[in-house]
Amino acid sequence: MTRDAVGMLPARYYFDRGVLWNGDFHWFGTNYSTLCFDTDTERLRPSMPRIPANQEVMNKYDIWYFGEAGGNLCALCVNKAEAMLFDVFALKSDYSEWVVKYRVDFAPLTRLYPEVKGLGFHVPCFVVDEEEKKARIVMSIKDTFISYDINDMIFKELVEVGPVYSEVPGWGDSTWYRCYEAFPHVETLASV
Repeated sequence: MTRDAVGMLPARYYFDRGVLWNGDFHWFGTNYSTLCFDTDTERLRPSMPRIPANQEVMNKYDIWYFGEAGGNLCALCVNKAEAMLFDVFALKSDYSEWVVKYRVDFAPLTRLYPEVKGLGFHVPCFVVDEEEKKARIVMSIKDTFISYDINDMIFKELVEVGPVYSEVPGWGDSTWYRCYEAFPHVETLASV
C-alpha cells in the first residue's frame, strides 16, 4: 500500500495499534471503523464492518483494548461511561460483523479504586481462557496492576509499580506511570 493510498482512506486509522489475527493485519480508526490488510493478496479487504459501539463520543480513546483474545479479534469499548459499563466485541471469523461477546461492569471496582469511576485506568491486556471459560481484563490503576475476572466480577492485585520521575522540556517535572500495551508470551522452539 502506498502513502497516497493511505491518505485516501475515508477514516483516520491508528497504525501504531495494529493486530495480527487470522494471518492478516488489522487496525481501528475514527468512527469505530476497522481496516484489514490481507497478507495473502497483499491488498486491503474491500469492506470491513464498523464496531457497533455506543456512538455518543467517537475517538480512539473510546476503544480501550484492541487485540486478539481467545482466538478472536476483540475490541473493548465504552457502553455507558457514567454507569461504568463496557462491551467487548468480537469480529466473526468470516469478517461479516462484530458481536457483543461480553458486557463488563467496572462499578464494583470503584469501592476499592475510586480512580476507576473517572475512567482513570488503562487496559493493556485482555485474556480469555477457553478451557476454564474465564475472561480477564488486566488493568493498570495508578501504580497497581490488577486482573479482573469479568465472569465472576472478582479482582486480584498482580503487582505494584513505582512511578517514573521525568523532566519533560517545556512541561517541567513529572511523576507518572502509564502502560498502554502488553503482549502475551508465546512459547517457541526457535532459539531467540
